[in-house]
Amino acid sequence: MRKSTLFSFFFSLFFAGMLSAQPFYLRSSTGQCDFGNSNATCELADIGGGIYELVTDFGGLVGRHDFKIYDAGADAWYPGGANAWFNHMSGFMTFRFNTATSEVEAVEPDLFSICAPGEFSGWNNAAAMTDMGGGQWCYTIPAAGTYQWKPTYCGAWDSWQQSSGERSVNANNWTVTTTSANEQFCITYDPATGRVNSSLPPPSGYYVRGTAGPCGWIDLGSQCKLADPDMDGVFELAFDFGATPIGRQEFKIYHADTDTWYPGGANAWYDHQGGAVTFRFNTATSEVEAAEGYQLTVCAPGSFSGWNNAAAMSNNGNGLFCYVIPNAGTYEWKPTFCGRWDSWQLGSGERSTNAGNWSITTNAANTQFCINYDVATGRVSAAQVFSVPTMGQWAMAIFCLLMVALGMVVVRQSQMTFAGAGTQGFRFSLSNLPFDKTYFSKAMLLIGVALVAVFAVAIAFFGYEMTAADLPGSLIALPLVAYIAVLLKKG
Repeated sequence: MRKSTLFSFFFSLFFAGMLSAQPFYLRSSTGQCDFGNSNATCELADIGGGIYELVTDFGGLVGRHDFKIYDAGADAWYPGGANAWFNHMSGFMTFRFNTATSEVEAVEPDLFSICAPGEFSGWNNAAAMTDMGGGQWCYTIPAAGTYQWKPTYCGAWDSWQQSSGERSVNANNWTVTTTSANEQFCITYDPATGRVNSSLPPPSGYYVRGTAGPCGWIDLGSQCKLADPDMDGVFELAFDFGATPIGRQEFKIYHADTDTWYPGGANAWYDHQGGAVTFRFNTATSEVEAAEGYQLTVCAPGSFSGWNNAAAMSNNGNGLFCYVIPNAGTYEWKPTFCGRWDSWQLGSGERSTNAGNWSITTNAANTQFCINYDVATGRVSAAQVFSVPTMGQWAMAIFCLLMVALGMVVVRQSQMTFAGAGTQGFRFSLSNLPFDKTYFSKAMLLIGVALVAVFAVAIAFFGYEMTAADLPGSLIALPLVAYIAVLLKKG
């Protein structure tokens, strides 16, 4: 029993070791180790410490080539994004894969030149850096300033990621700042790893990156970095795109330390009509904001409007936008930047180029609903929902007021009859209606002012929208209410 137990234990260890052995292959754009191979001669060997390595000779296949490392056990490719690259001149190439960091390396036996395309060189990828020896390469910038650039294999755009030094055919731009004219900056090429390291610290923090200006999708300029001076976890940047409108743009917030993008799904958006746009990122909620500093025009495409993204909501001021739905029902819809499908997420009010639909339920015809647009944050939230009085509803209200007034007149005349005639029978008379001209005029004025105030408050704070029925309905109801006040005073 003990021998059997020991045998099972060692067999399990052996079997687990077999399962954990991951075959890694070099796959490239050249030679026998092409992108479709699983050749044994292209398999990397475990040299310890989670590092796998392959030393191979490409013979006469001279030149620049793409490559990745393929994990056959997990069916995964490294690096995960754009390809890495190498430049074979002669002799043996060394390729490595670090399982702890998922990073790759390529080491050529022959040194090649490094160039410095950037804003300071007109993005000339033949602008050679000077080989200072010891792996140090330097370049002199004529004027002081902050510049976007990247070190490249001369004549191409193949570069290195600034944070890791890993090779990439689509590496992000680097940033360099000089404080005086003809200032020299340098990078270091490590011939043992094939990596390039900056003499400057790698970028860190949160950056706005998008479709416009110097804050592009691959830029990490200091002018695009968000700051948190009050240490509340909300990072902010007011970026001035200039006086000329650039219109509708998309963006995300990029965290350089973790290589993470926010929002995680569809892009956020903004509409620039001149001046600065304020971008924010909340580290507690991982939500982003864009505030243009003016109220956008908001439309209401939905099942009640034929999904017309030009169906404008009425601007009632103070960020209140409203829309009247003709018929009662439950509808799908979304508030959008007019003419597009850019919208806001229900609940958070966060912007998204692919936000989900909102829902609205109305219980009566001509129900008005509203949303609040916050200029300071650029967010949208749901507001009040209430019915708009129709002409028929005004007529019903006027009829009720008329009946109340008539009833009060009848009661008033009957009281006068019984008080003055004793047993004489009561007879209703239009020629003897109770009326106080002076008090009626005062009541008309006070009630008129009160009615105007009610409409003003409803429009300013509750998003009420005046209809064609409101003015005639109010003018008819006003004297009836004033006359009822006269009757109440005399009573």
